[in-house]
Amino acid sequence: MWSSILYDWILASQEAIAELQWWLGLLEGWQQAGGASREEFNAAYQQLQEAGLRGWGAHAAGHGIAALAAAVVTVGDGDGESTTHLEAFPPVAYRR
Repeated sequence: MWSSILYDWILASQEAIAELQWWLGLLEGWQQAGGASREEFNAAYQQLQEAGLRGWGAHAAGHGIAALAAAVVTVGDGDGESTTHLEAFPPVAYRR
């Protein structure tokens, strides 16, 4: 029985690592691009939640997901410029 439990933990860990590698790639892409759209961020965060990493995302790097959204979500200001705003991303999506 213990080998089955260990095997399950190995599989779950491999899946979590794969999701976090995907997330890392997104973060690096957003950094290079200078941000992400609200829709892109929402979709990525939804996938992170579905992978069971919501709790991790809420506390990662000591800033939480709302701070990350504020840092990367870009919104057009009407003049072709884009700025990053916390208001661009509804905080209710990040409640536990």
